[in-house]
Amino acid sequence: MIERFLELQPTVYAALVTKEVRSNASDISLLLEEDVILAEDITNCVIRLREITKTRSSEEIHTKKLLSMALAAQENDFAIVR
Repeated sequence: MIERFLELQPTVYAALVTKEVRSNASDISLLLEEDVILAEDITNCVIRLREITKTRSSEEIHTKKLLSMALAAQENDFAIVR
């Protein structure tokens, strides 16, 4: 669901800042940039876990080894992932 929101976020934001919506709504709250970055980081974690689950359900690989490989901190990971 977060992944889908991130895909639609630019469109939702554009709709919320139109004059028609702004003039009829007194209190519209938008996500901060930090919130969007956090949502992207969470999505990256969930995608990794989803890939692990798919691999694990189709093969006989030790779960501990697979998890440690997939969740190992990498240089390009965001701070929340590490």
